[in-house]
Amino acid sequence: MTFSTMIRNACLAAAVAAATLGASLAPAAADSVRFGVTIGNGPVVVDSRHGGWERGDRGRHHRRDARRDRGCSPREAVHKAARIGVRHARVVRANGRSIAVAGRLGGERTVVRFADRRGCPVERVRSR
Repeated sequence: MTFSTMIRNACLAAAVAAATLGASLAPAAADSVRFGVTIGNGPVVVDSRHGGWERGDRGRHHRRDARRDRGCSPREAVHKAARIGVRHARVVRANGRSIAVAGRLGGERTVVRFADRRGCPVERVRSR
């Protein structure tokens, strides 16, 4: 076995080991680990980063946006009714299509019905 063959085999084994190690660590890692080598006009720079929030990270911010896309929750309906001016707002009825929130508006008992869609659009305001 010649010296060049030994070097070639060693480099091939190191590349396979690095690829296998990277593939096995990626799914199990909670944070990201990156290694990079930059070869430019100057010296060789080895860069390694661990963790941190980055643009491509889909952590808790992504989950919050997914929750917002689901529709109107009873809690969101109560908050929106309070912003409209309904005092002592509480959920009185909720089904798959709408959420009814009761309270007082202008001194009268009022029921506001919100559609169970994103943004909680108001379907109807009824005073009793």
